[in-house]
Amino acid sequence: SDIVDITTNGEFIVFVNKTSTDISFLETANSQITQGSIAVPTEFSSNPNATVEVKGIQLSDLAKYFGCVVTVSGSGSTKSFLQYYFNGLLHGRPARRIAESVVPFPFHYVSYPSKGPGIAVVFAEWIRTNETKSDLFRVMALNPATMRFEDQGQISTNEVDFDLVTPSRPSIIYNGGTVGFGKAKTTEFFGIRNQCNASQTKLRAPLELHNYPSKIVWGFNEMRMIHGSVVTKDVLLECHNCYDNANFEDTAITEQRCIPLSQSNCFHFYYADSSGTYEKKAGYDIFTIKPNGTDITNVTVDVIATARSNKVNKTVMVGGDDPICDGTPAAQQCPGSEKEFLLSFYFDHYPEETLWQVRNNMTGITLLQSPGYNPSNGAKHLLIQECLPSNTCLQFNILDNFGDGICCDKGYGEYVGFFNGSEVFRGGEFGLIETHYFGTC
Repeated sequence: SDIVDITTNGEFIVFVNKTSTDISFLETANSQITQGSIAVPTEFSSNPNATVEVKGIQLSDLAKYFGCVVTVSGSGSTKSFLQYYFNGLLHGRPARRIAESVVPFPFHYVSYPSKGPGIAVVFAEWIRTNETKSDLFRVMALNPATMRFEDQGQISTNEVDFDLVTPSRPSIIYNGGTVGFGKAKTTEFFGIRNQCNASQTKLRAPLELHNYPSKIVWGFNEMRMIHGSVVTKDVLLECHNCYDNANFEDTAITEQRCIPLSQSNCFHFYYADSSGTYEKKAGYDIFTIKPNGTDITNVTVDVIATARSNKVNKTVMVGGDDPICDGTPAAQQCPGSEKEFLLSFYFDHYPEETLWQVRNNMTGITLLQSPGYNPSNGAKHLLIQECLPSNTCLQFNILDNFGDGICCDKGYGEYVGFFNGSEVFRGGEFGLIETHYFGTC
């Protein structure tokens, strides 16, 4: 292997042959090796003669995600790309590419953070020569609102009074917000510009973690109200046991996302700590920063939730009474004794594993069934509207053919069923199959 990355806790190692798309993951605890591949960038995927060179790769701490930089040549063209993957390889699935962007400038080398999920990279755009006594770097980072890597700006070593004779190698924090330069016994930092613009609301989640952060689950979702019940429209930020104890014990971190103004009025926040061991300082302060007009320095700050110690377990909804948050569709005109049936889905990263059906529980006849979903449905909302008989007992079955439901280790997922204007079932966390009964039973 030419490129190796290891998680900070030493539990996972990735090996890459930089002149191919082959990758291997080693889980050190049981010496288990899993092999797979990264995807040829979409622009070159139909070219059988395209050659790929991996320039850099980074694993997230629990190896749930990884990011990489690849350069591809084919048909007289050479381009570089940033890619971001959900790592299904450790669970017998293919790696699922969830973001890809072109690197729009030439570079000499790339550097990922020493610790992070693979969403930010610093590129050496120019390295010093005898004639030029400075280095020029450029940062690209993933914008979760658009799921695209965006150019965050340039920095020259001249800007930080960095004038060593040898070329410098900067380090970067996990989200691309700060670049550091070692200089003697000190480190100088350059703050990359604010990633949110005048058409976006900044969601900030400062968290103070205790000694068992792996027991924490929280999320911030865009929601809609259907017949008075909350359903997920989009996942804005989430953590389902994503902070391992070894790396995040007794630490303070800040999660942030820029979201379009159109998504900033209807959401719900939830937080659950199952450790049973509460500390006074442990908790959170969740707030949004919304620009007033085009001047991003003129903002409105709204506190969504704040809590410490044994008060942290809560759910907060914003916009439940706002008409713009009502996602109830126009009523279906159903014949005779039939009534409207709605099924709201938010898929995890592997929707192709999900099958569902509605059966007449008295006769066993299948009345509705899923068409078969593909990876493009992943992490997206779907609303199904049909008519079903109201004078019999109905059975809803959902199957995940991998046996781990649709929430939450492989991405947040949920399903909610409505019949005749009322919620009749809800779920997401299950194993192979889950069944609900509704109607006249």
